[in-house]
This record gives sequence, C-alpha cells and structure tokens, in this order.
Amino acid sequence: ASTATSAGYTLRLPAGWQVTRQGRSTYFRAPGRAVSVVVDPVPAGVTAPLAEAEILRLTMVKQHAFPGFQGRPSAPRPVHLASGTGYSWTFRWQPPGRTGRTVVETLLHPLGAPLRQRFVIQEIAPAATLHAAGPTFAAALRTFRIQP
Repeated sequence: ASTATSAGYTLRLPAGWQVTRQGRSTYFRAPGRAVSVVVDPVPAGVTAPLAEAEILRLTMVKQHAFPGFQGRPSAPRPVHLASGTGYSWTFRWQPPGRTGRTVVETLLHPLGAPLRQRFVIQEIAPAATLHAAGPTFAAALRTFRIQP
C-alpha cells in the first residue's frame, strides 16, 4: 500500500494506483482503471449533516452527474470512522459502452477539518468486483486524514 496525497489530505491505497486531478476533484484509479476512488472537497451546508447528505444525494440524481444512473440511491446511513463521521449511500451506474458500476458515495467530515469543510468520497467498482474492492475502499475511508 502507498499513501496518496492531494489537495490537503492523504489516504492509503494499494501501490500502483494512478492519481489525476480534474478541477477540485482528485481521481485515484486502480491499474486497469475499472476500480476508482474520487475525492471532492465541498463546503459544508447550513443544514444538519443528514439533511445535507440527502440534498447531495438527490442533487446528484437531478443534475445527471452519472449518465446511465439506474434506479434510486439507497437512503443515507451514518458512517463513524477513526478518520471522521458522515453519511454514505449506494447507487448503480451504467457508463455508456462499459459494464455496470456500483458507486458508494460518502459525505465525510474528517477529524481536524474546519467546521465548514466536508469531502464527498466516491468508491466506484464494477458490480461483480465490488466485494473484492471492499477492503481497499474501507482502508481509503479509514485512513483519510487532513494534512496539517
């Protein structure tokens, strides 16, 4: 495993993952590019964290952020990690010309982050390999840290 550093934070991923930035978002892609983690810093809203997660979840659907989005995202569920707290939800996505993907999206308020700072962390994998990618995704969330 190696520590990836970007935009004021670090997280641990297996060696060999590629890191690219596009705007404020950072994309961490596994060799073969079928599995990825996307981190996007977002300012905290003025609502309670659960309401904020629900707003983000529904906005993502309305804005067609994932062309080929399927069904409805799951209800947000609480996330309590050593790295911070937040809410997570899951949905299916069929990118044009590619196999279906499962996306686990987490709105995380990391320990040490300013009160008004949150991060949306998307863990994306083909539905058939989501279980195998689970430990990598769990490690990325568990080791997410704000850089001093």
